[in-house]
Amino acid sequence: MNSSNPQIPLEEGKKLYNDALNKVSSLEETREKERRKPLLEEIVKTLTPVTARKLEDPDPFLSAQASSLQGIVELELAQEEKDPGKRSSLLRSGRALVARGIDEHSRGLPGKAAYYIPDNLAALAQAMQVASPEDKEEILGSYVEGFKEFIYSTGQVLHINREGVSLLLKAEVLLDAVDNMKDPSDRFKVIYKGLELTGEAINLFSFILDQEALDKALEVKEKFLRKLGQARTPEKKEVDGAKEKGHGEDPEPPAPGEDFQEPLPGDSPSKEKARQDTWYVSRSGEQFGPYTLDRLKEYIREGRVGEGDFLWYPGLDNWVTLEGARKIWQEGE
Repeated sequence: MNSSNPQIPLEEGKKLYNDALNKVSSLEETREKERRKPLLEEIVKTLTPVTARKLEDPDPFLSAQASSLQGIVELELAQEEKDPGKRSSLLRSGRALVARGIDEHSRGLPGKAAYYIPDNLAALAQAMQVASPEDKEEILGSYVEGFKEFIYSTGQVLHINREGVSLLLKAEVLLDAVDNMKDPSDRFKVIYKGLELTGEAINLFSFILDQEALDKALEVKEKFLRKLGQARTPEKKEVDGAKEKGHGEDPEPPAPGEDFQEPLPGDSPSKEKARQDTWYVSRSGEQFGPYTLDRLKEYIREGRVGEGDFLWYPGLDNWVTLEGARKIWQEGE
């Protein structure tokens, strides 16, 4: 490590960047040029330790944001600078920082690049108005390269968005088809396929930071989960009319991929007793149980029952997620 330019801890880098953002907020409320210049200089001073040194724990997004922000601020300072030499120095430093920010953004998520690069391009365009012919040529070169990165990132975003929309449309078609299916096995297959499609769409929309499309995909996923819960809920006759065999041997729920023979449930107890003694687990269309609440919690601690499973006891209208079951337990304490 270079003792004259040591690395900066990540948390310190984040703090300095947030301090700079707070100064930017004050800057936006200040219109007088006499008050803006000191604030701009403070922002540069705050960010310099982050942009001039490497972070101990690399954070590409923080580095890109800090470089872009400092570069944009220095370019604005250059536009207010009367001395040609100082103006040129600020233009060159600001251009280099903005170019670095664009490059670092383009290496990250395409959604972030498409979102943040335009501010950098706008700052470069404004700076060209006060630049000398030599400085303008360098700034123009950075602008052209930055614009290419923006076009490429935008193209990626549009391509990924189209793919995500296509998957979501297919999922919605399956969602409409579920209600018309009589065979429970077919319903399960369609629901799981729909969940698979919405899961892929959610990943794509998250990758490009398309919040509106992501919210829509999450809404469709929730509809599939509700239909899955309705499809999995045992009929009353299945519980109440079962043969009097008690709770069987209370076998452990299988880990994913293991074979398991479903035991017959016992008589349906009262609702409160059921909440303590008669829990079922549903996984991939198969039902396991019943288990006592203590045994079920033991399986959860051991990881044999997890977030991907659904739980139910006589008295619930639908199957619930593990999180939903925990809420029920908290309410009963």
